[in-house]
Amino acid sequence: MSQFNLTLKPAQSEIILKPGASFTQAYEITNNSSQDIRLSASVLPWLPSDNQGHVTYPDLPQSDLLFSLLNSDLKLNQDFLLHPNQKKQLVLKISSQNTLEKDVYL
Repeated sequence: MSQFNLTLKPAQSEIILKPGASFTQAYEITNNSSQDIRLSASVLPWLPSDNQGHVTYPDLPQSDLLFSLLNSDLKLNQDFLLHPNQKKQLVLKISSQNTLEKDVYL
């Protein structure tokens, strides 16, 4: 198995979004490895699995939130290549439908 080293900033975000609103957040990914890395950006639901910080990715129904990348050259779930020491900014837009207030982990 090949090894890789990535940096993601911010690594974690907590967003409070009112129904009907939208939010945009830029994320910077850096390839700290000495080799090319092929990645894809996605948004998946997750649930906490224990008090050690582990999570599970169950098959949950799609949330009422809409996600898209504002990058002109990239879409969610599309592969992209990061060369050694290369940085890429991904701009994620989250749009809320007119739904009830609730906690969602994605």
